[in-house]
Amino acid sequence: MAVSVNYNLGLAVDETQNMGDGAGDVTFSYSSATAGKIDASTSVKAEYAFSDTFQLVAGTYTLHLHNMVGPLASVVNFTDKKVLLVKIACPITNTDPVLVTKSAGTPYNLFGEDAADADRITVEPGETYLAYHPETLAVVAVGERSVDFTSADLTADVTIELVAGVT
Repeated sequence: MAVSVNYNLGLAVDETQNMGDGAGDVTFSYSSATAGKIDASTSVKAEYAFSDTFQLVAGTYTLHLHNMVGPLASVVNFTDKKVLLVKIACPITNTDPVLVTKSAGTPYNLFGEDAADADRITVEPGETYLAYHPETLAVVAVGERSVDFTSADLTADVTIELVAGVT
């Protein structure tokens, strides 16, 4: 399997303020972006990709990073790889937020440090979480390979896209 990923995590903001001195409005612009490409030839190598839209059952779902069903019912296995890119989205039609955490049994932390609440995110209805972790996440292993999704919306929908490889 060949994986090539172009990513662009950017933010552009225009802020207009009335200076209150009779001079009128002044617009300030800010922008930042982390963008690039990863594939088999770059120093951070993209080797596997996974994408799925699923519905929670009784408010829960566990994603096992070693046994995901990919295109044409193939098994996608991130074992011995690091998750590099994460995108999690919840449609506006969900009635409650979805909490994404490392699983209790075989925990994998998609979000970085294990301190305090750094091992979880809440995705509100209509929101998208997007992150690039070229160095910080652990290698998916036998004891670290599962992510839990929970919500008071017992049938919440979630879309997830993951890219894994080596750094």
